[in-house]
This record gives sequence, structure tokens and C-alpha cells, in this order.
Amino acid sequence: YRDWRKLFDECANEFDAVEVRVDPTCIHEVGGIRSFDRSKFITIHSAIGVNCWTDNVRGEPNFTEDLLADFFEGYDVYFGRDTGRISYQVNRMIKEDPARSGWPLLNGDSRSMVAQGMKNREGFERDERWHPYEHRAESAIICTQYHPFWPDGTTGTSGWAFSQVDTEEEPFGTASGFFMAQFMNHFFGHEGNGQLGCVKNCESRDGTSVIAGL
Repeated sequence: YRDWRKLFDECANEFDAVEVRVDPTCIHEVGGIRSFDRSKFITIHSAIGVNCWTDNVRGEPNFTEDLLADFFEGYDVYFGRDTGRISYQVNRMIKEDPARSGWPLLNGDSRSMVAQGMKNREGFERDERWHPYEHRAESAIICTQYHPFWPDGTTGTSGWAFSQVDTEEEPFGTASGFFMAQFMNHFFGHEGNGQLGCVKNCESRDGTSVIAGL
């Protein structure tokens, strides 16, 4: 240790003093960006409404009385992506359309996409604990897990698999795409449903909604 310290001191003495100038008016800008966007880079793989944020899944008290505020406000964190909710719905909740093999049931049943979407949106409205954090999910990405969405015959726990039909009228993956589109349309608030529920910021480049017409 002493030899290294001695070597360091000898090397340091060989250099002239360094002058550092600080200009508080200097702005560093790259590609029109001049500030650090935490909503892009400080994110977590989670979603609005996940139980572990408000109720400890082990039945034990959390280390803080308000985990949501402690984590999201205390560290200024945003929701980045969510694969769980859409996968849970197709695996456990949504029925297959009895009139169309390999397609989800859109309406007419408590386990249809319309009914489950309404249930989720109403649940968000009732649970006011989440309302202050809604803006932290505006840029979140909704994505799926590989199975059962990739239509290779793999069934979810609900017992049905997405259609593998590949024709001109129904190209391969159409049923999976239909499920994703209807999930966005019915599980989030937007102009078409009176903004009921957690509002997903889904707009095209010209500012028009990309889900209102699904």
C-alpha cells in the first residue's frame, strides 16, 4: 500500500495544476434534448393496480406505511412496461368465442373482453390510492408474453388457443392482434368510453386516437 501511495504522489507532482472553470449558464443539448427525462429512463416493469404495491402478497406489513408514495414519489419512478395484465386476462379470464374457434369472446358474458374491461376500469375508479400515480403510466408500454399469444396451438389455463388460420381473409396472427386491440380499447379510459378508468395516452402522430375506432 505504501509503495502505491508513494508512486501516486510522485506521478501527481509531475503534472501542473489544473484549472477548472464552471459556467452555470452553459447548456448541453443533443438532438434538441437538454434535460434528463426520467419518465423514459427511470422506469419499472410493473403496472397501475398491481396488488403488491398496496397489499403485501405475503400477508405481512410493508416496510413503509405507503409503499406507492415512498417508491414512486420518493425516487421519482415511472411505469415502463407491463406484460402481466393482458396475459392474465387471456390465460384466466377471457372465454373463447363459441361461434369462432380461436377467437376471444368480445361481449355478451361476464368473461368477455367488454365485461372484463369495464370491471377493470371501474375498479381503478373506485381505488383512489392509484389516482395520483396515473400520470406515471402515460408512457408505459403494454406488451405480451410469448405464449399463448404466438398462435402455435399453445393453450392458456383457460383452455383455448389463438387461431392459427392463415388465409387471405384471416392472415396468420389476426386473432391475437384482435385480442391486443380490444384489450387497449376496453381496459383503458379514452374518449370513446368517457375516459372511465386509467387513461392510456394512445395517440397517433397527428394527435388523433388510435384506439377509438377499434
